[in-house]
Amino acid sequence: MCVAELARSAVSGASITELTNLAVDALARETGVRPAAARHTLVSAAQSTADVDETLRPFLDSLTSVLALAQRMETVHALMDEVPDAIVRFDRDLRCVYVNSSGERLLQLNADQLLGLSVSAFGLSELQRGAYELALHLTLRTAHEQRLEIRIGEQNYSTRLVPELSIDQQVVAIVSIWRALP
Repeated sequence: MCVAELARSAVSGASITELTNLAVDALARETGVRPAAARHTLVSAAQSTADVDETLRPFLDSLTSVLALAQRMETVHALMDEVPDAIVRFDRDLRCVYVNSSGERLLQLNADQLLGLSVSAFGLSELQRGAYELALHLTLRTAHEQRLEIRIGEQNYSTRLVPELSIDQQVVAIVSIWRALP
């Protein structure tokens, strides 16, 4: 596993323990040592970077960045779970890659059931699903925020579709924020 794969795992919400285990496995494969020795090397490096073999420094520096990113992502996910608005994040294939606890309540499915699914699993009427999918595709194509109202049960929601942009201004994901209307 390369550092880029570790970074993708961090962004996708892997825990610090999972990332550490991935890093240990990667270091063991790269150096040919047993996982226990690789773990010891990582722990030692974290405690004292002065004694690190210079051939490992780039790997450990990258790993430190990935682990810091993972900690920030865990903090962001914890904060997003506390907001009353439902938040659903879609990848470029318009598959659910994240849903907060308010989104789980709104859609009456847990995150494990929603992850990897498209909008068709959200239980919207055919007309609302079509409008929502159209707005998602428009957001993906134009990289501009879209807004629409969706009704679920007896409640109307103002829904914002916000593109997440890469450095070169390409849409990498779409965050959908659902706010209950009075």
